[in-house]
Amino acid sequence: MPVLATPAGATPAQPDRVAGGLLTYLELQRDLARKEQRLEEVRGRARTLRWQVAATEHELRRLRGEKRRFQQQLTELVAGLYMMSHRQRHAASLAAGGGPAAEPGKVLRARYREMAAGIVGEKSLRVLEAYEKADREVKQRQRALRETLQELADTERKLEVETGRLRELERDLARDVRAQLLSQFALGTEEDTEVDPSSIAGWLAGPDADPGLRAVKFAVQQLGEPYVFGSAGPDTWDCSGLVKQAWAYAAGVRLIHFAATQQAQTLPVPETMVRPGDLVFFGNPAGHVGIVVAPGFMIHAPRTGDRVKISSYRRQTLSGFGRVLVTSPA
Repeated sequence: MPVLATPAGATPAQPDRVAGGLLTYLELQRDLARKEQRLEEVRGRARTLRWQVAATEHELRRLRGEKRRFQQQLTELVAGLYMMSHRQRHAASLAAGGGPAAEPGKVLRARYREMAAGIVGEKSLRVLEAYEKADREVKQRQRALRETLQELADTERKLEVETGRLRELERDLARDVRAQLLSQFALGTEEDTEVDPSSIAGWLAGPDADPGLRAVKFAVQQLGEPYVFGSAGPDTWDCSGLVKQAWAYAAGVRLIHFAATQQAQTLPVPETMVRPGDLVFFGNPAGHVGIVVAPGFMIHAPRTGDRVKISSYRRQTLSGFGRVLVTSPA
């Protein structure tokens, strides 16, 4: 986004209004972050359930395949018993001359076949019943998984609607906060270097703050623009690209487009001495950088999928603050 000058004679926004708008914006960001986290959790759970449903499909196919193979083996066994009994009956008939003397042997063999068939049938029935039971249990589990998956899909749709609404609100609030902050700076035209301390909020004032405030002004004008790795404007940014261009605009300072190198290019300062425009670093070596806007807050380009925003810099990965050194003209 091109740098816009504050119109001449514009009335600066009241500090309380600016602070109130900023707090509303930050609260909305936190709400959006919670919704987005919940949405990711639901999506993760849905992915797991879809995997489990696929696993039950695989288990059903395995059970039904085993059942078909068992039934085939059973058919072959019954056919084999029948053929064996037929051959035995034929051989016994020949040995007995086919006469009445063969009758007792036929009766015994018939009883044997009945007993064998009964034993095979009873065992087979138990096996088939076990397969049927396992099949029912897997299908029941699958139905429960599908029902839960449907509930998660409904929740996911609702969260997508809510996060979409919050993102729109965040964009609208970002525009309002940007306008309020730029008005609060009251820096006038692009070439102005004078800052009237009485026209800016106390939490933005500080000794010799002009270059830092101009860097903040540049960054604030990019609020809501998307993060793109390796980008340094004009409409997309990564963290060090935003810092690089902000300070090039503020004081013509040439910072390297790399957070760790920017940390090495700045003068370390304690948090108690931090003022607007100072840089805040995260990680050791620094892997992320933002620009201090007010005590406890920074403007930064966070990550892929996110936008330039104002956030708290009080987090575990905070590794220090740095002041950009501006050389006065001779």
